[in-house]
Amino acid sequence: VDLSGDANPLHTDPLAARRLPFGQVAVHGVHLALLALDHMAADGTTPSRVRATFRHPVGIGDAVDLTVDAGTCRLTMGGRAVADVRADPGGRSPAGPDREFPLLGPAHPPTDLRFDQIDGLTGSILVAGDAVEIAARFPHLPVVVAAELLAVTRLVGMHVPGLHSMLSSFDLTLDDGGDGTDLALSYRVTSVDDRFSKV
Repeated sequence: VDLSGDANPLHTDPLAARRLPFGQVAVHGVHLALLALDHMAADGTTPSRVRATFRHPVGIGDAVDLTVDAGTCRLTMGGRAVADVRADPGGRSPAGPDREFPLLGPAHPPTDLRFDQIDGLTGSILVAGDAVEIAARFPHLPVVVAAELLAVTRLVGMHVPGLHSMLSSFDLTLDDGGDGTDLALSYRVTSVDDRFSKV
């Protein structure tokens, strides 16, 4: 939570999480994706595009195995697939605290938006975090890549949809913001289906 800024009760509150579909506090999906990417980047390859699909929740303390084949890392738990992370090579290098970011402020409660408030919503959030801590946790990834992905969990878990969200997948093209400006994660809600609680 300190690294990502995503303090959604699904990830932080055992009592609230018991009442949610997973029945327990769940590891951030983006954290699983970062573990996979860091594992894949150990050979010096960094991603320019990342696609992840989350199939099953992982609880705090659960053991996860990683297997890499043809640019895809499959995460399994007791033989059951929990996530697939695909990385297209060609991203930035080298790893390490190569860029400063605004620090995350104190976590506020996640938004609690209705579907009619989400439909068509656009905006952006700054890529933020402690570059030294990010580099320590994911030493093979460029810090900027990890920080951009951490912004995804903050967007989904805290802003849009917010409180009642569960990240099922993402497809992210990474842009290095080479003009020296602050990096931001821009978003646009393109469809909302309240029958299936899908945004």
